[in-house]
Amino acid sequence: MNKEILEQPSKIEFESFITEMRDLKEHPVSEGAVHFENISVDELTIDDMEMYTKLKNATLTPSEFEVYRASIERTHNKSRIFFAGYIANKLSSDVLHQQFLARKDINR
Repeated sequence: MNKEILEQPSKIEFESFITEMRDLKEHPVSEGAVHFENISVDELTIDDMEMYTKLKNATLTPSEFEVYRASIERTHNKSRIFFAGYIANKLSSDVLHQQFLARKDINR
């Protein structure tokens, strides 16, 4: 089997992502979800899903995000730009939390 085919997200994974984003838009659970007021969930793409998945798995790096953000800005798609804002807020929050925990461990 072709390795590229195996690595591509399935239609079911993407539909699950879209369902999760609709739920988040309808029932925001955090301040960062405020961005969802301006997002048309149906305009999100597989690239958006991949960034969100990396964010949830705590594997998204700031440099990866910057590449993603730059590509989003070139699309001029407002929904995707606001989604990138949501990802940025969550990523910043996660990084700050990790730094806080690291300092806490040093001070023990």
